[in-house]
Formats: sequence, structure tokens, C-alpha cells
Amino acid sequence: MTRQPVTDTNLSGLRPRGVLGKRVIDNWERLDEHLRATLGDAAADLFAEPVPGSMGKVSWYGPEGEVEDGTSPDTGTTPVPLTSLDEAKQAAVLDRLDTLRGQIRGEIDNLRASGRREATDLADVLESALSLPAVKPGPDRSGINPLDYVHVVGDQPVLVNWGVEAEHQFASKDPFREFVRLSEPPPVKPKEAPAATLAAAPVVVAPVAVDGVVTESLGWLTGLLWLLFALLIAAIFYVLLLGCGLDRTGFLSNHCPVPTRAAPDTTGEDPDQRAELDRLLAEFNRLPRCDTQARVTPPREEHQVEQDEFAERVANEGGRDGDVTVTLSWDGPSDLDLHVVCPDGTEINFQNARACGGELDIDTNAGSQRLPNPVEHTVFETMPADGRYKVRVHNYTHRGPGSGPIPFKVQLKKGDEVIVQDGRVSGRELTDVLEFTVP
Repeated sequence: MTRQPVTDTNLSGLRPRGVLGKRVIDNWERLDEHLRATLGDAAADLFAEPVPGSMGKVSWYGPEGEVEDGTSPDTGTTPVPLTSLDEAKQAAVLDRLDTLRGQIRGEIDNLRASGRREATDLADVLESALSLPAVKPGPDRSGINPLDYVHVVGDQPVLVNWGVEAEHQFASKDPFREFVRLSEPPPVKPKEAPAATLAAAPVVVAPVAVDGVVTESLGWLTGLLWLLFALLIAAIFYVLLLGCGLDRTGFLSNHCPVPTRAAPDTTGEDPDQRAELDRLLAEFNRLPRCDTQARVTPPREEHQVEQDEFAERVANEGGRDGDVTVTLSWDGPSDLDLHVVCPDGTEINFQNARACGGELDIDTNAGSQRLPNPVEHTVFETMPADGRYKVRVHNYTHRGPGSGPIPFKVQLKKGDEVIVQDGRVSGRELTDVLEFTVP
């Protein structure tokens, strides 16, 4: 399907939601494919395709659309912000948006009712994708206007910045309901009285009297109270501070007496203490001397450096540890996939994340994601069933300059045993890397 640019946004001040160890916007291809197959193009086109850039920038792409007779695109199908349309057009688009959201929520209920793990996971993705940053209630909405995230192609609403929330998210049951409030006209201010009418009524200002005394005559009493307060503070300062050694008049010289202490007697020396000191010195001299030469830490061996790099990449993506782990690492934007074949012939891969007690808990560079140091990781938290297991690598999508083979490394950790295997994969090749047996 041909797509056209909708707009560019920045995620500054926003936080992407996450499901199954991934950002929701990184699941766009899966979301788009399912909605297009179940609810049709209109439901799928509701979510613009995100293409992340640098410094938090995201470019969004939407459908090109058709004119009403279904022939070809024209200027009427160019994406425009919802807020640029007149009120009647905005209302029609919002009604269309509510209809599509209702269809998607119905599909979410169907997926949850199936009871299958893959279906409930997809339901979580759709549920999070329907979320936009919530609007803070009251007149101060902190600059967040959900209408800014709705664009229109023809009569098709298209959402950008979906699947995110504000860093200080206000708990709103349904942020889309804020659309109605934001689109309401502001309240009409009451008309002010004509200037001529105001001029006709004379204004009289008179001093206010309390019990017959005019308030203007109370100024001297206020000054007297302030003077008494200052004298009280000065007296407290004099008693608490000047009485402890700072008084030169002798009036409070004994207020803070300093206790006297007898001086130590230094005229003689205890012979027992001297003998004990000599014994300790002799014992100290018999102790071995420490090596004062600088110690040089030997460099880490190459296999230890590789293990540390695998561990760092897995930790950065939130991977888990277990009795058996298989980790694939490579460099660049290409999408390589890790396959683990179980003894019964089933596979653990991106299409079937769980099998024979293992799980693919990290899958990077899929869809629009582009990590410079990608990694994929399969974990068996407990020792799996006995048998022979095979590890394969598939070049799913080759990206970047050139078409040569992509180098990779696979690390197998089984208990205390660690094996690292290098390899290369070209085109859309699926290559066998290594095998291991349990026990």
C-alpha cells in the first residue's frame, strides 16, 4: 500500500507505552496486519505508521486516500490537522472516529474471550494503541490538546502520537472524551455597562469607621506595637547570647560557667605501660612487610569481553536469565531472527515466542525499529526437557548499504558451560549455527 507523510512529532515530554518488552508503536506492522484482515482498511488506517528518527523525532505516514468516486487521489486527500477544519467537518470526523474505536474495542473483547495467549497479547497492544496523552482537567491543560493528534485524509481520521502517555500522566478514564470538551465554544462574557451609564453614577469614597473611630487614626498604635516587639527580641538576644562569654559588663558573667578540669600529671611515667609499649613495637617489627610495588590488573581475555558484551545488550533490552539461554548479536539496522528448534520439532521464533519451556523475550529491529547494536534472546528459566536442540539464524530483512553477508555471533549458556559461535548470513538465508543436548 502506498503511504504519504502526515506530520512529524517529537516525543519530548511524552513516554511510549510498552507491551511484551516492546514499545507499542514498534508493534505497528502486527497491529496493521490484524486490523486490515479483521475489520478492514478504515480501522487499520486509523493508526499512522511511525518511523522513529533521532532526538525523539517521529515521522508519521498515512494512507493516500481516494476521492468520493473511488478514482484517484487529489488535493482533497492531502493530510490536514483536524483543528484546521470547520466545526461541522470536525464533528463528522469525530463521529467517524468514535465508530472506528467502537469496532476496535469489540475486536479487543473478542481476542480476550478466545483465551489464547497470543490473542490476549494482541488485545493488550490494541488497548494501549487506543491511548493518547490524557488531558489535565480544568482551564490549565498544560499545553496538551488531543485534537492536535488527529489528522484527516479525505473523511478518514488518522491518529499520530498513539500508544504514548504524558510523563506526568493524569489518570483519565477515556482521553478521547476530552475531544468534546475541547471543541465546545468558550463561555460568553457578560456585556459591560455602557460608559455613559457608569459616568452617571457618582462614586463616593469615605473612611471606614469602627465603633465610631476612623481607621486612619490607628496608625500610631501599629507603630507602637512594632516597637514593643523589637524591644522583646533584643531582650531575648541579650539573655541567650551575651550571657555566655560575650558580656563585657560583668552583669551576666556567671550565667554560663565553664567547668574546670584538672591538668594531667606528666611528671612521671608508668613502667608497666612502657614495657607493654616496647613489647608491641617488637611484635610489630617481626610482622612481614607489605609489597608496595604497584599491581597491574591483567587484561580480560577475549572470551570474557564477548560474554560481557552479550550480557550488556541483553540487560539494556530487559532480557531475563535462566538455566539455558541462547543469544544472537549483530551490528547495523538489518533484522536477523533467532530460531531454536526443540526436540519435538516445534520452533521458538518471532512467530511462536513460546515452546518446549523456552521463550523469545527479546526481538529487536523488527518493523520500524532500528537499533545500532541489536540482540535477540531466548531463555529457558529451568533446565528444559532432555533431547537435541538446534540453533538457526535467519536474515529476515537486509537493510543498509551493500548486499554482502552480515556477520553475527551466537552465545549458548547451559549451566556453567558457555559457547560462542561466529557466523555470516546472506540474502534471506536461514542457516544452522550450532546444536546442544540436554542433559
